[in-house]
Amino acid sequence: MLDEGTRPLQWPTLYQNQLPVIVKNNVQLAQKPLSLPPSPQIAQTLTGSPTGFQFSFKQVTVPTGQANVIDSYRVYRNTANVFGRTLVHTFKHDPTHQGSIVFSDVITSATGAHFYYWVTSVDTFGQESSPQAAQSGTIFGSTGSIPPSLLNGITYTSTTTSITWSWTGLIIFRADGTTTTITDGNRQTTGLTASTTYNFYPYWDEKTQAVLWVNGSGTGSTGEAWASTSNTQLQQQGLRNRIPMSGAALQASTPASGSGSGSGGGRQRYYQ
Repeated sequence: MLDEGTRPLQWPTLYQNQLPVIVKNNVQLAQKPLSLPPSPQIAQTLTGSPTGFQFSFKQVTVPTGQANVIDSYRVYRNTANVFGRTLVHTFKHDPTHQGSIVFSDVITSATGAHFYYWVTSVDTFGQESSPQAAQSGTIFGSTGSIPPSLLNGITYTSTTTSITWSWTGLIIFRADGTTTTITDGNRQTTGLTASTTYNFYPYWDEKTQAVLWVNGSGTGSTGEAWASTSNTQLQQQGLRNRIPMSGAALQASTPASGSGSGSGGGRQRYYQ
């Protein structure tokens, strides 16, 4: 019989995918869970922010009987609405955290590109859940940061029944130092009344990358000529992803006869 000093050591057979754990002060091997960890739930779907994109998700609570222990969460980003493994951030799991985890992505370059996001959970064995999309479709984030400013102006010509706005050399200067050059263009509204002043509310639309005008129940063929000023139109002009192209309503008048012209009553946004 061998004494304690000469007894050979017998090591247990190692099982694949096992890690050491402490059980009653003894080192043992834990079997890796056979299932992947649950995917996080999206609390607030992806939205555009003044500087990029934002969404939030709930930390995972592992169902009873499932052996996974959550270690962290990974956020992925892609320029197409197809899951791509471009890791942009990792959050450690925190059981003491109250409420959802908010992820904010700052997009500093004014490229107008769209971005898509996914989040996964990772357990202590490195097993990763299936990705959970933060959006169901294309979401438009703000390009650059606000407030922007414009250089140059908008002018109009008119007849007794029409007003035509024209814009040339417009540039949006953004607070992050980037610029957006607006393509020259014009917009005509017909069906107006002679010798009448109308109000217009132009804006740059980030979604369509075009100059648009607040419309609806306005006068004329386009519904964009308003007989009076309104806070409602001003609010519509400044909605998310819209850059107002005037500090107030642009005013233009139809003549009693002949033709007319002007620059909108001098109420455009000029920043030199």
